[in-house]
Amino acid sequence: MLGLTQRNWLMTGLTSSSATWKIVISTVTANIQARPANIDHWMSGFRDEAAVFKDFFAANAALKASTVMITADLHTGGGLDDGCNNGWGIPELNVPHTNLAGGNSNFVGNWTHGILNGTSQTAGFGAITVEPAKLVLEVYDRDGTLRHNLESCPVTEVI
Repeated sequence: MLGLTQRNWLMTGLTSSSATWKIVISTVTANIQARPANIDHWMSGFRDEAAVFKDFFAANAALKASTVMITADLHTGGGLDDGCNNGWGIPELNVPHTNLAGGNSNFVGNWTHGILNGTSQTAGFGAITVEPAKLVLEVYDRDGTLRHNLESCPVTEVI
């Protein structure tokens, strides 16, 4: 998906960053079960590269605890996962569609904090609140009603 040059750029940027929080934006999901027949997702078309990122984060607990992923392309009402079902092993917010007449009513994976299949009634938006001590990921419906939320606290010291 990225190629060696881009992958190395991303890994170097993440490890050299002094930011408390790192946010990775991907146009496609890394949920391990989402749309298995669709080859343009991390876990269906780019498994080897996703495994490199999973190993990368597994080798650095503090980086893993301070990185989240924002994704799209499921055509759903949005979902949140704490990293248990993400192929990289990091929390993932899948942004809801904003204006589809329909949506994706197929199985789109397991999400620890919920997922809502897509219909014309499930449009919405995602929100990220970044503070020094915490990062909050939220999924809202089109009217601003909270659907799902996940709060992450960074690891400040690994013993």
